[in-house]
Amino acid sequence: MNTPNQIPEIIELRQLIRTGDSPNSPHLIQKWLHIESCCANRRGLKPCQRCDKGRQQNHFEQQFYLLLDTISDELINPQWRCMCLDYIYRPLHVLHQLIENEQDRIHWQQLRLELALCSHYVADGLSQTRREAL
Repeated sequence: MNTPNQIPEIIELRQLIRTGDSPNSPHLIQKWLHIESCCANRRGLKPCQRCDKGRQQNHFEQQFYLLLDTISDELINPQWRCMCLDYIYRPLHVLHQLIENEQDRIHWQQLRLELALCSHYVADGLSQTRREAL
């Protein structure tokens, strides 16, 4: 049986998202988050009741890093990078809901810090791109 990580449609969607080859198709991100949501949790906005916590944390952290890597890639269309920035809150939100102890909280804060630093960097780059276009 294929695990979600081996399903060809999910592999293709991840690739499309990471490369930003379809910057005018924001529905691809929504579709990916929906299809690759953990087990029965189809909205991707709350923890799953079927999976253990470690599996869920790993799953949503992988989603977070795929979006963060895409946001950070200056070779990708700025519009697509902004779209990924708009959606990165989803896996981060679920990870926040999975916090059960101080170690989880510290790890979640580290992810938030990574996102904050990346967002600041991206905002500067996107502003510069707009100024150059004028």
